[in-house]
Amino acid sequence: MFYFCLSLCICSIVFFTCYLIFSFVNFKAHEHKDYRIQNMFPYELNFDGTFKSNAIGNICLIVACALGAASLAFIETLDQNGYLIFALISGILSMVGAILMCFIPLRFLKEHIFFDVIAFIFSLMFSLSLFLYCFFEIYEAPAGANFLSSKYILTIVCLIVSILTMLTSFIVIMNPKLTRWGNLKEEIKDDGTKTYIRSKWFVLAFSEWLILILIFINLVCALLINLAIFIK
Repeated sequence: MFYFCLSLCICSIVFFTCYLIFSFVNFKAHEHKDYRIQNMFPYELNFDGTFKSNAIGNICLIVACALGAASLAFIETLDQNGYLIFALISGILSMVGAILMCFIPLRFLKEHIFFDVIAFIFSLMFSLSLFLYCFFEIYEAPAGANFLSSKYILTIVCLIVSILTMLTSFIVIMNPKLTRWGNLKEEIKDDGTKTYIRSKWFVLAFSEWLILILIFINLVCALLINLAIFIK
């Protein structure tokens, strides 16, 4: 079962990478400028607001999340560990939130923010569940356990990664600037008229990209946990 999980996870990462490549190239071809994740929303990759405008990229994202969610369902001993069950549930919900966050434009503000919240919160829960599993796996290790074995080295690596992703998700969620994400930078033109533009770092847009990447980092972490269980 582990090898099936491995293949699903690898395919998920490959499709997510293809989503980024196809989407950025497609955006530049149509908009004649580079896409900037620091101040542009994921949904803006669909430059004219339609799914088919970035069909290949969009399909790659959907497939990546579907395969990622499926890979979580095949983690070893999933039916015996509550933390891994929590990881499965939170991982799937974070991916659902991420997909819809990437497709729903800001003109549907309430819906967009709702799925932002889903993606943000369950990304944090995903990290937390992986952290708790790794922590108790090490804490409850039998006396005389060899912490230099492959199993425990992988578990310790996953513990560190889950701590980092958990803290990053928490900082993103608790960032006070998120409450003022809609503030625009005032710019005065040569003729004296005022215009409002996004700042170089637009907090909500960058936060969405950060959470999306963290979800897939968590997915890799879950795969490494599965590997540690497999070689137990």
